[in-house]
Amino acid sequence: MKKWLWSLVLILSVLVGVYLARVPLSLWAIKHFMPDNEVQISCLDWRLSGFNRIHITKACVQTEAFNAQLFDTQLSMRQVNIEKADIQLLPPKNSDAAQPQRLVLPLDIARPKMRIAKLSISGEPLPKPLVVSISESELNQFVVSGDIVAEVTLQPERIAANVELSGEYLRTLLPPQIQALSGTSQLVFNGLALDAEMELETLLALEQAECKGSAAYIGAVSGRYDLTNQQGKIALAEPISAKSTLDCFDSEYRKLLPSTWQLRLPSEIIISAKAASTGSLEVIGEDKSLQLEVNELAVDLTEPFVNGDIRLEFADEKWGAHTLAGAFSVRPNFVDMSGEITSDLQKLTLQDVIAENLELNSRFKISGDPTELIKVEAQPTIFSTQLSTSGLMIDNPSLKLDLHAQLDVPKLKSEHRLHRVLPEGMSFAITLDSTLRNLNVENVTAKQSTLSGRVVLEPTHDFDINLNLISAQIQQQNYKLNELVQTLRWQGSVATGEIFSTLSGNTKVAEVNLADLNLKDVSIESKGQQSRGLMASHVINIDGVKALFEHQYSNLKHPAQLHVPTQQLTQLQPYIDALLPELKMTNGNFYAVLEGDLSTRIFTLDGGIQNGSALFNERLIQNAAVDVSAQLGSANIQLKPTTLSVEELRAGVIVQAIQAQLLSEAGIVKLKDIGAQVFAGSINIEEVKLIPTPQEVQVSLDKLSLDLIAASGHDAGVELRGLISGKLPVQVSSSGVRIDSGHIHNVSEGLLKVENNASINALKAQQPSLQTVIGVLDELTIEQLSSGVNLSEDGWLDLDVKITGINKRQQQPVNFNYTHSENVFTLLRALRLSDEITREVENALNKEER
Repeated sequence: MKKWLWSLVLILSVLVGVYLARVPLSLWAIKHFMPDNEVQISCLDWRLSGFNRIHITKACVQTEAFNAQLFDTQLSMRQVNIEKADIQLLPPKNSDAAQPQRLVLPLDIARPKMRIAKLSISGEPLPKPLVVSISESELNQFVVSGDIVAEVTLQPERIAANVELSGEYLRTLLPPQIQALSGTSQLVFNGLALDAEMELETLLALEQAECKGSAAYIGAVSGRYDLTNQQGKIALAEPISAKSTLDCFDSEYRKLLPSTWQLRLPSEIIISAKAASTGSLEVIGEDKSLQLEVNELAVDLTEPFVNGDIRLEFADEKWGAHTLAGAFSVRPNFVDMSGEITSDLQKLTLQDVIAENLELNSRFKISGDPTELIKVEAQPTIFSTQLSTSGLMIDNPSLKLDLHAQLDVPKLKSEHRLHRVLPEGMSFAITLDSTLRNLNVENVTAKQSTLSGRVVLEPTHDFDINLNLISAQIQQQNYKLNELVQTLRWQGSVATGEIFSTLSGNTKVAEVNLADLNLKDVSIESKGQQSRGLMASHVINIDGVKALFEHQYSNLKHPAQLHVPTQQLTQLQPYIDALLPELKMTNGNFYAVLEGDLSTRIFTLDGGIQNGSALFNERLIQNAAVDVSAQLGSANIQLKPTTLSVEELRAGVIVQAIQAQLLSEAGIVKLKDIGAQVFAGSINIEEVKLIPTPQEVQVSLDKLSLDLIAASGHDAGVELRGLISGKLPVQVSSSGVRIDSGHIHNVSEGLLKVENNASINALKAQQPSLQTVIGVLDELTIEQLSSGVNLSEDGWLDLDVKITGINKRQQQPVNFNYTHSENVFTLLRALRLSDEITREVENALNKEER
């Protein structure tokens, strides 16, 4: 008996010792039987709280994934109650990921149910501690409440969870763009894949500068992620609705874009740890006819990188129908997109521009760094049945362009402009080829025109513009150009405030038809320099006539000079034929210099003619000379006095040594102090106005030889000697020339002698009784001669001649009155056809033919 008692005491002593050393013994056992790399218990304080119940005051558990502390835990065969648990998540260590395995949970082991009154989880990636409570209503079925509401069911081969997606804590985990989220999520995990079925109500807000928008989705979302190949898929049952307020666009363009959108994903989104892709994506405008379709969209999440095929269709009543189709790839520092744009619009009205039946087709390519440098290539072709703007109308214009451009994005964002026009950071090369069948601007019409060229703007701000214009015909009411060919080259540099450039060009016109003049073979060679103003020179050649036109242009003035060097007058014959076909130039030179300001239209003219000879209505003008200096204004002409001289004028009568003063007074050009030698005497005219209005010209005759006058007549056998003078008031008007009440008289004693005159002899034979009377005229000394002179506009000259004299042979005084009427135009025409004038005419015409 005593031995049994001592054994009992020994056993109780061991139990008491073990209980008192329970903590270190528990830690030793756990450390001995559990692997070191999986779970470590650093602290453990427990006691028995009943026959089959243990109370753990505190336990510390460490793993590679977390550190945990458990407080006030009650353990029994049926229930584990943890009043408080704190879990600190640890950053993952770099290690080779284990191959996923299908779940095989040891759930057949009998264990007590669990309850955690307060579980706090903190550490990355959580923004703040997550506090929940967990209760196990049935074995392996858990209810989670608190910051997250969920139901979790454990089965040997899977874990299933139903999670409520609303709540403040989940909102903190979402990006700031997601403003609202609600719904439920059903998750199933089997160790190899995660399946999800969700019912969502979410609102996404986007804001970039002034561009604001929102997107909403209400509907089911299903997905699966396979851990074995690290790939998953997501499918949306409903389209995503989006709204936008595009204040970042100009109001004119903002009206074109839809404010409400729908995003459809007809196929699944394939996702992996490195990429996401979908077979197709559609964006459809609800309040505007716009549809965007993206096919084979792929997103590389590691680089990241996006590529796909895109098709955009847009239709607007004002802007027409447009389609864009192409392929694109985008990464953070590179964009590459190429495709084709087509547009069709019945009528486009843009400010003052109206285009009918406008068609556009263009290939394009955009590539580069959107933050640094972007390259743009495009080959647009534009056609319209009619284009009109500000009085300009073009029928069936077509335009082909080849564009290569570079956009320096940082410089473009600075919004600095070169010469207040071109954005800094833009460089390009444009080749153009256009056809303009019929062009009308105000009263000007151009037919069958083409415009081609190349425009280049270098990144260094140097530019080079080459243009070629060809037009079959350009016509205005007063002129017409045939076969115009024009080239222009403009080179220079665009500085921040100045443009420094050079210009060169060539213009050729086969024929210029003016109202009364035709110009042929017109050629103009042009050169110029431009800085603050324009300095240009033009070498003009019109059917052999050469000229140099120089001018300077600025905001204040536009001085110009036209210099016509000394050239032969015969070069002007084609133009004289159009204006005055009766005038034929035979010899001589001319020159002219015109200087002035095109803005004020005030010019000075210096010019002249030397050794000028011409035929005018069979009148021969020889060795004419004049130097002219004048000032021309919009209202009048001021001509400095100069001398006009003509060596000889043959008009039946030979007029020599013609001289006159050419000048202007009160804006009227005049010839004054006109003098000439004729019939061994002289004639003088005080003044002739070179205007079409009627005027009276006083012609003075001084000592004209009667014998020369008689010799020019057509009656043989009549000899007349002496000198006469007189005054002839000549009336000049547009209808002709006439003389009213002119008068001539003899200067000294003269002689009238009739010998073998056919008319006188016939009169004597018919009337013998008159022989004595007529006989006194056979040789009459003229003491006094006077005559009235009248000339009609049709050339009839009437003379009322009174002669007083004596026949010295017969000592017979004579008073003789005689009236004579003859058409002097006919007489002069007959005289002009004499052998001498005919010879001169032939020589002049022969020179012209050569």
